[in-house]
Amino acid sequence: MISQPVREYTPAMSSSAASIHFLMGNAQSPSSPWGRDELDIGADGGVAYRNQRGGLVRTVTGKLTSAATTRLFAAFAASPFPQSPDARLQPGGSACELRAGDATMVFDYHTAMKPASGYAELVKLLTGWTGLLRTPANRVGQVDLTDLVDVAAAAPTD
Repeated sequence: MISQPVREYTPAMSSSAASIHFLMGNAQSPSSPWGRDELDIGADGGVAYRNQRGGLVRTVTGKLTSAATTRLFAAFAASPFPQSPDARLQPGGSACELRAGDATMVFDYHTAMKPASGYAELVKLLTGWTGLLRTPANRVGQVDLTDLVDVAAAAPTD
């Protein structure tokens, strides 16, 4: 178990992580059903999402509500970031990457979702929002994301 003191979130904390960048999946892997998700969230709640699956790219921009932004940065502050919950990634694992400020951490999704990892709440929020942004039909009734603008799928530029 990772022992980390719980920190109370204050808006000033978001300046230590001016943005959170989350990556998950692989655009070309047949075992990655949703391709590669990339999610950037700024301290102001601004959202930029990109999904690449095979030859198609979908992007969405928008904003998290104030309450959702507060939950995100509180979960970030409570996590042991940048300490990784894994000693190493296992073959066949679900690699994720989390960046904030100058720090980057690579970890296994399933390990991070265990409460003892210290990352479960943070990863749950990030993967929940990527699922909403990836599939417009899933957005019905959600309350965390506003001002969403979808850009039509196109061939990747990289």
